[in-house]
Amino acid sequence: MLELQNVSKFFGGLAALSDIDLVINQGEILGLIGPNGAGKTTLFNVVTGIFPPDRGKIIFEGKDITGLELHFVAKMGIVRTFQLTALFPGFTVLQNVLAGFHLSSELKIWEALLNTRSYRNKERNLNQKAMEILGFMGLSELKDELATDLPHGQQRAVAFGIAMASRPKLLLLDEPVSGMSLEEKSAMLDRIRRIREMGSTILIVEHDMAAVMSICERIFVLNFGKKIAEGSPEEIKNNRDVIEAYLGEESVA
Repeated sequence: MLELQNVSKFFGGLAALSDIDLVINQGEILGLIGPNGAGKTTLFNVVTGIFPPDRGKIIFEGKDITGLELHFVAKMGIVRTFQLTALFPGFTVLQNVLAGFHLSSELKIWEALLNTRSYRNKERNLNQKAMEILGFMGLSELKDELATDLPHGQQRAVAFGIAMASRPKLLLLDEPVSGMSLEEKSAMLDRIRRIREMGSTILIVEHDMAAVMSICERIFVLNFGKKIAEGSPEEIKNNRDVIEAYLGEESVA
């Protein structure tokens, strides 16, 4: 589904990513791990069009998307969540998810201004779909609450719902279980598996090694902007280079 070919990104002469080759297969859950400063967020930003790569190519579903801007990449079906929960301030939980439909909805400004029958029908349809997402995320009873007033775990669930509303083909999750209780983590990991079953391919950045090892079929490891390992959870868990990279931060053993 996605292929990075010799992708590099520099900031002030420093290589945040250096000649990265990465293939994400359709329908898989791939983990992206590495110590702080390894280049994980930069890779997300390059794939989603926030930063253009300085070298190399990004191929999505056979099309070269290298250097495309964020909104074009999102319309093609590559959608991400953020490490810090990004919600629409002043919006309710339902309104936040409705905002996520903006990229893929067929609503037209002139229809809204004229309040046409077509607009009203489309609006009802989007409301129904948004409520289905809230039900999936366990947020139905909170639909009228201000999203930013919710506890951290529920805010992350709302952010996940916004991403789902964009109908992602490839969903990039940045620390989806960060700050959650054990119960919340378990529920979120189950939802991620179900999202994959519904047709999305998933790339996860996560510092919770137990979560990564339990949900990912394959793991890609970065350190100082370079790939140091790739393989199954068991292979990564016992990889000497990976253990050394994490020494002093956290052990993957």
